[in-house]
Amino acid sequence: MFKKTLILSLGLFAGLVCSSSLLAQPWERAYGNVATKDEGHRRVTPVVRCPGRGYIAIGSRNSASEVYLVRTDNAGANIWERYFDVGADGQADEGFSLVELRDGSGFVTTGTSTRGLQKTVHVMKVDCDGNLRQSFFYFPPFSTVATRAIGHDIREAAVGNGVTTNPGDLLIAGWIEFGGSQADAFLMRLDAGFNIIWNLRYDVGAVERFYGLTEARPNVVGGGDIIAVGDLSDSFTLPAQALAMRVDGNTGLITGGDHCMAHYGDAGEENFQSVVEMRIQPQTGALTMAGLSTSPGQLQDVYMVQTKGSPCSVLAQTTIGNDNGVYNEYATDLIEVLIQTDPSLGVPVGSLALTGGAEANQTRQDAFLLFADQTLLSPLAARRYGDHRGGVDFGTSLQQIQGSLIPVPRGFIVAGTTFTDWDGSADPQDLYLIQPNAAASTGCEERWHPKHEDWLWEPKRLDPHTFKVFEGEEVHTREYRDDTVVRVCN
Repeated sequence: MFKKTLILSLGLFAGLVCSSSLLAQPWERAYGNVATKDEGHRRVTPVVRCPGRGYIAIGSRNSASEVYLVRTDNAGANIWERYFDVGADGQADEGFSLVELRDGSGFVTTGTSTRGLQKTVHVMKVDCDGNLRQSFFYFPPFSTVATRAIGHDIREAAVGNGVTTNPGDLLIAGWIEFGGSQADAFLMRLDAGFNIIWNLRYDVGAVERFYGLTEARPNVVGGGDIIAVGDLSDSFTLPAQALAMRVDGNTGLITGGDHCMAHYGDAGEENFQSVVEMRIQPQTGALTMAGLSTSPGQLQDVYMVQTKGSPCSVLAQTTIGNDNGVYNEYATDLIEVLIQTDPSLGVPVGSLALTGGAEANQTRQDAFLLFADQTLLSPLAARRYGDHRGGVDFGTSLQQIQGSLIPVPRGFIVAGTTFTDWDGSADPQDLYLIQPNAAASTGCEERWHPKHEDWLWEPKRLDPHTFKVFEGEEVHTREYRDDTVVRVCN
């Protein structure tokens, strides 16, 4: 099956590659069948335990009809690709997030699958070679034809009580739509065999959704707590406000201390897509959330909030964007910079890095890397990637490259989606991987100088009602393997 790939490599751009980043040479590649629409989602991951290292990314194929996994080497060349018909019935499946397991046995994914007139959460395990090992559906016991259940993010737990929970459990966040007008956010904890330990939906109004989660670090007060972020609204048609919650990781309940649920925002649209628990002083233990805001005006901006360990105790808020004809910006993923970058970037360890989309001159959209101060949340540096001529490209997932014993600056890996037909093959849409070096350069990036404004919206504390939400059923997934042809494009 024919595939096209864009490569911006050292060979093409040798004069533009930063010499201090030789272990992270820059490149950009697009993945996916020419005849289908392929898109990238959350948790692009540098492979650290499976032989061969490289990267793995998850997405969906052909307008979300199949789950798509692609694993590459360090230079972005394909090691393998797999398409999965999760329901084995040809109906729509989407892959939203993945994690590499710490025991080195492979990867676990989550997403949503159509079964008849319903959508259910699915979880799959594949080994290091992309072979399917296990798959499950999870569905609400109150399922009706109007029910849609989405698993949107997944993490592997590092903390457990050794009785009901353990390190290696799987944490999943998402939401359930039912009745055509309501949705509840949910969290679910599975053991390594995909058995449900606990599963809860959180109801405070008409519509609540969780898009991302993280686990509080071990060996600290509150270690193992789960922090989930998303949005809530009075209906699917009204603007939403950003939502954040912290619960006990052993039970899923708000039990005191830093546990709470709160929402942020104003009359416009706000959401949180990603959250990190800060590790570097002076912000150790603080929570930082990122997403979008439209409340200051008619345009979207990146929205960031930092709180104490409790998401109800705000420390700082900002919106970032609106510079030199860049009209709409939004963030989809957020990390803390834990390894030194190239000094020329001006981004110290402990800073924040974000990716998302930035609309330029109302004619194109670029993927971006945006770096922000760890306490003030003000922008330090920013770069945009993509076609730059009118195409639409955006980032959905971000990680910093690490793991070398040699003390040199390392780069980043960004996953997303490109609608640019890079090689003129009439390919409508592809999963997009970008590896900038430690100076955030691929050789084809553009500098960006976004502005920031501070905001003082007070969090509104919420008291959610909780309900058991899921039952499980093992399924047999159809797996496809594609042989690919890689084409270099100038």
